[in-house]
Amino acid sequence: MKHGPQPYEGVVSVICEAFGCTPAEALQQDWPLVEAVLDYRSAERAAALLASEGGAELLAKQPALQRLLLDMRQAQNQSAGPAA
Repeated sequence: MKHGPQPYEGVVSVICEAFGCTPAEALQQDWPLVEAVLDYRSAERAAALLASEGGAELLAKQPALQRLLLDMRQAQNQSAGPAA
């Protein structure tokens, strides 16, 4: 999930909705960590969609999820380091 520039209230709203907290609690959260958790949740949904019957066709209709899976795969490959 890519989180581009958005109003301050939008960031607070995303956190409140995703984690069931109040705006005051949302303001105390670490946004990079929250963003990583949201990305992880989106990747889980994309992987589940891909694994479902007809998932490849469904995923083909959702370019944002395709990009997310590719980004996550690249990140995994980079963290694994060079092959021996």
